[in-house]
Order: sequence, then C-alpha cells, then structure tokens
Amino acid sequence: YRGIASFYYPLALTSLIGLTIQPMLTFFMGRAPSPLESLAVFPVVHSLSFIFRALGLSFQEVGIALMGKDHEHFPELRRFALTLSVLVAGGLGLVAFTPLVTVWFEVVSGLTPELAAFAITPTRIIVIFPALTVLISLERAILVTGKRTGPITWATAVEVLTIAILFPVFGWGVGMIGVTAAFLAAVLGRLGSTAFLAVPSRRMLSRSSERAPDPPGP
Repeated sequence: YRGIASFYYPLALTSLIGLTIQPMLTFFMGRAPSPLESLAVFPVVHSLSFIFRALGLSFQEVGIALMGKDHEHFPELRRFALTLSVLVAGGLGLVAFTPLVTVWFEVVSGLTPELAAFAITPTRIIVIFPALTVLISLERAILVTGKRTGPITWATAVEVLTIAILFPVFGWGVGMIGVTAAFLAAVLGRLGSTAFLAVPSRRMLSRSSERAPDPPGP
C-alpha cells in the first residue's frame, strides 16, 4: 500500500492542481480589458482547441500501455507522437488561419461577428497547444512507465505558476484583451511544464538504455 500511495499521490495531486487553471483564468479575465467579451468567447475557443487536444491526451494511455518495461518501444512511440503533433497542430491551424475560422465561430458556434472577431487571435495563438499536449503526454508516459510520478506534479505546478505570473503582465500590465492574455499565458505555461519534464524524461530513458541487454551476436 505504501508503494501504491507513493505512485498514485503525485498523479492525484496533479489533477487537483490542474483544475485550478480554468477558474484562475476566469478570475483574471473578469478584471482585464473587455471582460464580458472574453468570458463569452473563452469557452468557445477552448472547446475548439479541445477537439484537437483530446487526441494528445489519449496518447498518454497509449504510451503507458506500449512503452515496454525498459522503454524499448520509445523510438516507435516518438515517431508516432511527432506525426500526431503535426496532424493536430495542422488541423487547428487549418481552421485558425483560413476562412474556416469564420464558419466555425459564426455558423457552427453561433457567435456574432463582433464576438467572432475576439476569438480569432486567441485561436491562432493556441495552434501549437495540441502538439504540446502530445509531447507532454509522451513525457508523462515515460515517467509513469518508469514509476517516477513526482516530476509530473511539479511540472503542473510550474504551469499554473507561469500562468499566474504571466496573465497579470499581459492582461493588466500590457493591456491585452483578457481572452488573448489568457490563452497566451496558457500556451507559455504548457511550454514551461513540457520543458520541465524534458530533463527527468531523458534521465529515465538513459537509465533504461543502460539496463537494456546487449543485442545477441551474429
């Protein structure tokens, strides 16, 4: 039970910390420029991004299931992750940077042209977000397979702290529209957490390669 608790506790804490992001952004947007427009547009943009991010979120379970005891299948999963990253980021980019963005927000989502205009810039900012979701899912899968879950919690804490620091700078200091400041801070926060997990993930892979048996001779 002690082993189960030490493995599970950081994962549970990660979810609890991550749940603070959206209420925090809502609080900040309500006190930034164009609060009503930002609060109206935020869930619409978030839902659009989630369509593509969901593919990356599910990749974590795939990585855990197929990584192998000593991460021997990491090269194949890495290639698949790169392909998936390009596809999900490209899919969101296809919507964000073409006339499809107007169709999505005004026809599908039912926003007025004025609100749709507020949604375009944040949508373009978060084009990279689905790719980052795939990458961080791969890093988490590496650590979970290696039974080292502590860094995952710290990475989420870094993400939340980065957002808490950057949103006041963008929204209150620079005067950026609230929803734009929210998604820009969120993307940079995810970049920070992804970069934080890069070091422990590499160390875990290095240890696995040292334990791996030498290939049989001819």
